[in-house]
Amino acid sequence: MTQNQTDFPLSTVNWTAQQSRLLASKTAGSLFVTGEAGMGKTTASAFFLRQRVLEEGKKQESFLVLLPQLTLSEPYQKALEGLPYEMSSRVSIRTMNGLARRMVSLFWPLISTQAGFQHPYRAPRFLNLETSQYYIAKIVEPMINQGAFSTVTLKRTLLYTQLLDNLNKSALVGFPYTDISSRLSGAWVGEGAQINVYQDVQYAITQFRDLCLRENLVDFSLQIELFNKYVWNEEIPKRYLTGMFQHLIYDNLEEDAPFAHDIIQNWLPHFRSALLIQDTNAGYRNFLGADPISAARFENLIDGSIHFVEAPGSSPGIQKLKQAFLDLREHKPASDNLSISELSDVLVLPRNQTRFFPQLMDQIAEAVARLIEKGVEPGEIVILAPFISDALSLGLSHRLEAKGIDSIVHRPTQPMVEQPAIQTMLTLIQLAHPEWKLFPSRLQLINSLVMSIDGLDLVRAHLLGKLYNADLGKLSLIGQLSQAEKARIPEFIAQRYDQLVTWFGDAGREEPLDVFLSRLFGELLSQRGFGFHADLAQGQSVARLIESYTKFVAVLSAPGAEALDPGAEFTRSLLSGLISALFTEDWMYRDPAKVLITPTLVFLMQNQTVDYQFWLQIGSSGWYTRLEQPLTHPYVLSRNWIEGQKWTYNEELDLARKNLSTTVQGLLTRCRKRVYTGLSTFDESGKEERGLLMNNIQTLYRQALRGIPHG
Repeated sequence: MTQNQTDFPLSTVNWTAQQSRLLASKTAGSLFVTGEAGMGKTTASAFFLRQRVLEEGKKQESFLVLLPQLTLSEPYQKALEGLPYEMSSRVSIRTMNGLARRMVSLFWPLISTQAGFQHPYRAPRFLNLETSQYYIAKIVEPMINQGAFSTVTLKRTLLYTQLLDNLNKSALVGFPYTDISSRLSGAWVGEGAQINVYQDVQYAITQFRDLCLRENLVDFSLQIELFNKYVWNEEIPKRYLTGMFQHLIYDNLEEDAPFAHDIIQNWLPHFRSALLIQDTNAGYRNFLGADPISAARFENLIDGSIHFVEAPGSSPGIQKLKQAFLDLREHKPASDNLSISELSDVLVLPRNQTRFFPQLMDQIAEAVARLIEKGVEPGEIVILAPFISDALSLGLSHRLEAKGIDSIVHRPTQPMVEQPAIQTMLTLIQLAHPEWKLFPSRLQLINSLVMSIDGLDLVRAHLLGKLYNADLGKLSLIGQLSQAEKARIPEFIAQRYDQLVTWFGDAGREEPLDVFLSRLFGELLSQRGFGFHADLAQGQSVARLIESYTKFVAVLSAPGAEALDPGAEFTRSLLSGLISALFTEDWMYRDPAKVLITPTLVFLMQNQTVDYQFWLQIGSSGWYTRLEQPLTHPYVLSRNWIEGQKWTYNEELDLARKNLSTTVQGLLTRCRKRVYTGLSTFDESGKEERGLLMNNIQTLYRQALRGIPHG
């Protein structure tokens, strides 16, 4: 074994006092670590893991690294690099949801009869978000046709996801799903028609659960319930699970749900050692069931604790700014006044407030360019807004590109069908399968031709669009154009177009859709002269489309499933927006050579730190208001809400202020040097907004100018 495999280079790291204390802690017992994000808790914990693997791995003892989402696993994976396989293989990096699925699958014969499945000896069909939407749509669509949800003005996909979210909350929080309607109704203070909506909600999710039990479908909520009720409370599976690991590291536990905290609380005595890490001023995944209040219980359940107070790399000005915002939120006298020069150095207002949104994007691009001219690395700059629209992402990207600056738009929650490469593939799928009668529109065809053929512009694509019979979904060869029209099409474009049409004429319609997509990409679109040639991003999009299809077809083709054409069903689901295809790597991807453009919440959940942040549209209420969710309510459906208590305007206002404070504190914790703000009089939709964030910033500046406390 070589030196670099066994000895971690601790001498080369400038550890803070709290990090050193953590690394020097005992190998046995339990330890609770708290502190704000960016203070080095995870870094030290990852190094702590490496040390313990080296010390305990020889004893063949196993380690469980538990995370609320696998996108947070990178520090731990890096800490294990270079270790012998027989040591690193003793570490399992998992989520509680992943453990639940594995255990439910493993002990299915033991629990399926007790749980009430109609076919207990048939294998379960685990559903992801997309396939869950597919099946709940089969229940909701007839309901809508009969007048249900008549007062709800949501897109169908949002309606489905909010229904599923109710089921998930019941499992994660720990109350019967049959109580969802009564809990939501008990908190409602508006018009009585909403009570009817909640009754529709209850009927839909009850029918969906019945469908799952009939068809051996296991969605996320049922998976958690099965684990809680039939795995964790049965002696044999519980003994099996608790015997698998001797050591635990549970990081970012504030972003996990109460059911996970319940399990770990009960599991703790079975571990030889346990390290639990919690970020303060966090809980960004509350809409997914995260509960920091539930997580705080562990401080009183373990042997010792360390509170991190040092923030490596953060400037004193940023630290003062954080405190100033906190004092303002709590109406307290300022603990450490910021002078106007200190404030303007770390929180930069625009030189001139722009009137319209395009002018704001010009201003932001100029400011980014000035930073890069001064030697700032693009990867140390992030541009943030509550929501990143297509207009914002394209507008900023093009402006930065014009200045020679590479950028990446990071919207992992963007539905697959909204991605241009996927839209192109979807149109070509429709053309190749006219028997499905899912004919694309002429405009869709024209846009897909532009994406598919290198060098084709919209004007000539419109000419080629004349060759499309929208009633039959069929393309004709270019020879069908008039001589005058053909003369306007360059020869190389005409050849590529005919090659595409001929390829579709030869394509085998009987082959599975994933095989068809692979051939379409490999034989045509990735070849020289076509739109996806030498484009890694487009190739990744196609690969994920194929992966999404394979997951979809695995459910539809399982024994006991209804006999349907999986390719046609998948395509219809794509067209309706059901298939969103979220991938772990989408959340983890980061390019240090590019400026990052991303929604605020996505950046906070990535747990990354940068030198410079740009906060766009600081007047927007999107910085703190919760999303419109007429079918659910993450705060009412939580353990911290008293059942029957009314959710009033005061609760909404308190939540907005709390959300703003949590967001601002989280962003400043992830910023080392400076924040630039951006504001236009009118936003993208032409509205004028003056929200809480802008008011707070103005208050800080007024008080700094007067030299008075912030409180």
